Amino acid sequence: MSPQETPSSSAPGKRVLIVDDDTMMVEILAQLLEGAGHAVSTANDGQAALLAAQDIRPDVVLLDIDLPGMDGYELARRLRADPRGGAMTIAALTGHGRRGDKHLAFQAGIDRRFCKPVGSQELIAFINQPAGATAAAVPPAASISATPPAPPA
Repeated sequence: MSPQETPSSSAPGKRVLIVDDDTMMVEILAQLLEGAGHAVSTANDGQAALLAAQDIRPDVVLLDIDLPGMDGYELARRLRADPRGGAMTIAALTGHGRRGDKHLAFQAGIDRRFCKPVGSQELIAFINQPAGATAAAVPPAASISATPPAPPA
């Protein structure tokens, strides 16, 4: 599928790429973010998102975790692997709330994870943050040691 893009020349906000296979969710988010002054592009799967990201160089990527073909974790890893991927902010909008999902998201390079439904003001405030304000990092409480613990004596 080819990404759909709205012109960014008139929008003073950020370039936002929405990646979700739920077309209704995409439409709602696109309207919300365009209304907030952002230039919005959309993709319905991981491959289309990778192509769109190369073309538009988004400031922010909002992605679903459950995507057809390539899940959101893999998409985030591939976006981060691109030389320009470190500059973008990646957020997951997901229904996943299982234990460990937050850690998986941070390991994949996702800066923020929102559980659906997310409040529109919260999402817009996140997108409006200055670049680099949400650097991807594993929270200290969820970090995993590279060396296994010593066996009990």
